[in-house]
Amino acid sequence: MTFEAKFIDITNWDELFHVNTGGTRDKMVVTDQKGEYHFFKGSKTSKDKSILYPQEFWSEIITSKIGAYLGFNLLDYNIGYKKEGLQEIGCISKTMIESDSYKLTEGKSYLSGADPNYRIKDQHKYTFQFIVKALEFSNTEHFIPEIIKIIIFDAIISNGDRHQENWAIILKGKKESSGFKKVELKYKNIVANALKKNFMEWYNINKEKRHIKKNKRSGGAKDKSITTFAPIYDSGSSLAREITNESVNKMLANDAMINKYIKRGPAEIRWEGEPKKISHFELIKKIKGLKEYEKIVSDEIKRIESIWKEQEMISILESIDTNLPPDLSNHKLSEARKKLIIKLITLRLNKLLNI
Repeated sequence: MTFEAKFIDITNWDELFHVNTGGTRDKMVVTDQKGEYHFFKGSKTSKDKSILYPQEFWSEIITSKIGAYLGFNLLDYNIGYKKEGLQEIGCISKTMIESDSYKLTEGKSYLSGADPNYRIKDQHKYTFQFIVKALEFSNTEHFIPEIIKIIIFDAIISNGDRHQENWAIILKGKKESSGFKKVELKYKNIVANALKKNFMEWYNINKEKRHIKKNKRSGGAKDKSITTFAPIYDSGSSLAREITNESVNKMLANDAMINKYIKRGPAEIRWEGEPKKISHFELIKKIKGLKEYEKIVSDEIKRIESIWKEQEMISILESIDTNLPPDLSNHKLSEARKKLIIKLITLRLNKLLNI
């Protein structure tokens, strides 16, 4: 099996809508010649539209390929190109929603369903225990192992941004008017006002609130076959994507600097009772310390250990930008950054395997 990053030219694809939120990543939904939907994302920008982290889209692509190699269920990201776009190079992924009978429901809907007073700004409440409680409330506690797997994966890639909108459950139900085309037509004139965030997220969240209330009255979604845990997505805030090229060279020449960087990075998901965020590794140790999850953590770490071979990972990293056309070679990753990413993943994997 190969884990190459494909190069996909979307210049002539149809753009469905473009959501540009200040201080985040530029996004758009496009349709290919077959009418299939894809998300194209650039790297994080500031309010003046300058690119803060030019390597962020590469982090998304690399985590996708490394995650797939390690056997995680990840959304597949590849290299997207849109000539004369705001950001001509970014990452592209196919939509996770196969048809109108499916809908993606983000974690924040489950959390607010379990606690109506919960708000995203209540960061201290966003704990592993609260996520467990929310999944139990909606009778989807069989997905707790998937949350643990995400935490373990984030430990490998140093992702510090696994917030409530960066994990989800896919629900299959009756065919509803949730298709992109119908939604776009119905709300075409109010997108600019309604969407300071992703419009499709806004639409699905409001619909999911009604779904949760309905499930609560009926005893919850007891039929596990109607839900699946979404592939891991939005992992771009990782792999030292915020480190400048100058600092990359400094880190490569200073092991103490790298170790300090690894130690400093916390997990977004907190642990109940801890006043501050803790590291991914501390979080995993605490989860493993709970009898009901000890085997899940141990088995997952053993599974990763049985797959990982450093040289194979190096080959994936070294060839990640091979398919970029020569005239776009300025967007390639530097050899120094590739070496740093390899070193970071190797050190973090060794740290994980010793838990």
